[in-house]
Amino acid sequence: MKILVLAALAAVFEEAKAAFRKAAQLWRDNTCIDIEEYEVPKVKGSGKLPRDLLAVVNGDGCVSKVGKEGIGPQTLTLGEGCESVGIAAHEIGHALGFFHTQARHDRDEFITVHEENIKHDWRLDFGKQDEETNNNYELTYDYGSIMHYGSRSPNAAIDDSKRIMEAKDGNYTETLGSDIISFYDILMMNKLYECL
Repeated sequence: MKILVLAALAAVFEEAKAAFRKAAQLWRDNTCIDIEEYEVPKVKGSGKLPRDLLAVVNGDGCVSKVGKEGIGPQTLTLGEGCESVGIAAHEIGHALGFFHTQARHDRDEFITVHEENIKHDWRLDFGKQDEETNNNYELTYDYGSIMHYGSRSPNAAIDDSKRIMEAKDGNYTETLGSDIISFYDILMMNKLYECL
C-alpha cells in the first residue's frame, strides 16, 4: 500500500525545491510514502487545495510540525540556509510524524543532554517525550539518525565550544546525527505507516 503525500513547492526558492525533491525521493525509494508534487492553481480561487497538502514555503528557519495537525495544508518551511538534502529529509521526517531522536522517552539511557548549554528558544528540540507520544517500535536507539542533532550545534549552544549533548558510550559522541537517512529511520517510517 502506498501512502500519497502531495507537496506544493511554489512558495520556495529553487535551491530549496531541488533539495526537497531529492529528499522526497530518498523517502519514496525506501518506504511506502509517495511524495508527489502538486501544482497550485495560478489563479487565486480557481480551486480548493487538497486537505492533506504539504505546503513547502520560504520563511525563517528549517521547520515542520511533527505529524499532521487538523484540517488543511500543513506547512514545512525551508528558509535561507536550509537548502541541503539532509535538512529537507529531516523536516520531511517531522512532517510525517518523527520527533527528534534526542527526544525519545528512553534517551537518558543513551545520551546526556547538557541543558545548561542550550539556548532557551532551542529547549523544545530537546524536550523528552513520554511513552504515549513516542513509539520507538522496539527499535534500538539510533545515534546516526537523520532526526538526531550532533553533539555540537552553533545555533543551539550558548557556548558553541562546548557540547550540547554526548553519548553515554563515548564512541558515538562525535558521530551523533547524520545528513542521510539511516537504516533505522527507514525501518521506523515503514513501521509507522505499516509498509512492512
